Amino acid sequence: MSGRVERLFADGLPVRLADIRAIGSAKSPRKGGGSGPKGRKKGKSKRGPGGGRPQPTRADNISNLADRRPARPSEEEAADAGGEPEDWSEQSGGAGRKVKSAPLKLSDVELLELMACFMPMLTAAGLFEGVISTRSERRRVGRKREYSVIDVFVFEFAIWLYGSIRSAEDNLSDPKNWERVREALEFAHPDRPDWRLSPKPMNRDKHYRFRSKYLTDQMLRTIRKLARDAAVNAAKAMGLLDPEGRNSFTYPRLLMVADATFLPAVYTIPHWAVGPGDNKRTDPDAKVFYRNDRYLAGSAGYMLVYVSCRLPFGNERLVLDIDFADPDHPGADDDPGFNPNNDATVATKMFLDLIGDYAHKLARVHGLCYDMALRSADADRLLDAGKLPFTRIPYTAGSGPAEKNLGTHTFTTRDGNKATFKVYAINGTPGIVFPDGNGELWFFPLKRIQTKKVPRAGDKFSIQGTWAIREYSKHTKNGAKRDASQSTDCDHNRETDEIPALFPNLMKFKGAKTTITHNSSRAERKANPHARRTLALRPIPESDPWFTEMYGLREDAESTFSGVKADLLDRRCRTIGKRSVHFNQLAYQFKTIITALVAHHKRTNADISKWFGKYQLPVRLRAGPELKAA
Repeated sequence: MSGRVERLFADGLPVRLADIRAIGSAKSPRKGGGSGPKGRKKGKSKRGPGGGRPQPTRADNISNLADRRPARPSEEEAADAGGEPEDWSEQSGGAGRKVKSAPLKLSDVELLELMACFMPMLTAAGLFEGVISTRSERRRVGRKREYSVIDVFVFEFAIWLYGSIRSAEDNLSDPKNWERVREALEFAHPDRPDWRLSPKPMNRDKHYRFRSKYLTDQMLRTIRKLARDAAVNAAKAMGLLDPEGRNSFTYPRLLMVADATFLPAVYTIPHWAVGPGDNKRTDPDAKVFYRNDRYLAGSAGYMLVYVSCRLPFGNERLVLDIDFADPDHPGADDDPGFNPNNDATVATKMFLDLIGDYAHKLARVHGLCYDMALRSADADRLLDAGKLPFTRIPYTAGSGPAEKNLGTHTFTTRDGNKATFKVYAINGTPGIVFPDGNGELWFFPLKRIQTKKVPRAGDKFSIQGTWAIREYSKHTKNGAKRDASQSTDCDHNRETDEIPALFPNLMKFKGAKTTITHNSSRAERKANPHARRTLALRPIPESDPWFTEMYGLREDAESTFSGVKADLLDRRCRTIGKRSVHFNQLAYQFKTIITALVAHHKRTNADISKWFGKYQLPVRLRAGPELKAA
């Protein structure tokens, strides 16, 4: 939705304020904003009065608007704006990666060997084993356990590998497969006799008894912490989130991406909808999510939230953390209006927890990329931590562009002259409103010069941006100066040349700079949530040339969830209960870490002995001409 407004600012040309506000008036929004069955009321149509196409607005008829994305800045402009001249877009495609993830060319048994030799998993299993053994010695009742915790982890990983619990049991019941994985573990870690698989393979009954008897919230928190440790260390080893690397707000390797998806439960009927006499199965931990008193999802399930990062190469993706958004999620003390159903709020909390727990390793991480569900209060939390929110801004309740008066700012020219203008933020972009000769108001979007963070009291930061009034005289679409040989038939160029004549008083201050604070003020936060400036202002808005480079990485989070659901039967959870679902998702997180490390090793020949011990990947030999001829 916001892209239509941001295209008005693609080249920084002034736009009539009435035309911007008229964009929302031509729309017929869905009240409530939900995607459920009550999202659109009957009788409301987006078509025009005659039943044909929607009627064009004034903004559709403006001839001086470029219906395209802003041009990528040059190396000189990037240096001025604090950006990175590295051409990440050749690998990421700007709005998404061009490189597709190909298979690792490893067999299923070889992937099982890697999982069995993965040291973070073995460490987690060892902690689990110690707790369970201590508990069993205290009781000294019941039959002795015939499997190890390592067996359970390998079996859980095999479920993701083979697609179902029955298929995993069938493949692991083959003595050759199980014995091969056991020998690989013994060869990789000969000095750790406690890291061994049981002689007999795992089966479904043992797996179910373990989950129902030993899986506790405390153990899941421990496994989650170890998985986060492994993911952060792997990211550093792969050159992601590197504290010794470049320090720029527009460097993609220093950006985390988050997203959420609804995963239906095995039994999608809510437990409260089943009466005492009904013979229907339910998941007692599954929730039905609402938003604005309407269904966000029409069945019971779990709202998964992932925080991830990646390199622009196939399979080199890391899931840093996994959590759930549900009504029982703890709120935030600094926000009484915390909505536990809001997945963006949970993702913000996960991101800030990662930044705080691994401050020495993630010190240079500069921001979080999320969709339009990110609230203004969540954006303020990120800004207070010195991090940038890379998000599009949704329309307001009236389906119009978000707008905020930022007050009067002083602009200083190169000659030292000063002038004060009222600054407004519209859909993320700050600008000034100035009248023409007929008294009609025009919005002049400002140009971002530099973005920096300034320390404040209490380990907080203030994100401040230097913005300037654009210079419009004799410029083409991409901002380069035009010579006499170029055509002037384009309305866009003619309008650009006419700006100094139409606004002579404003053009006296072209190039003048001012500083805008992007954090909401204390007065704005005490008022209602709609008074925050983060409702309509972003440090790097969608109209900025660098935004496409950064926000395009968010598509990878959606492809991650697409891959997760593709591996699930009927795109639903495999197990019942939040603990079992969480344990299964943590196994998937270990799977992504192993896949990323192996893919990075194959591409760069990096050392992976600290992760897999003495285990050696198989060497694939290409067939020679003699064999091909045969």
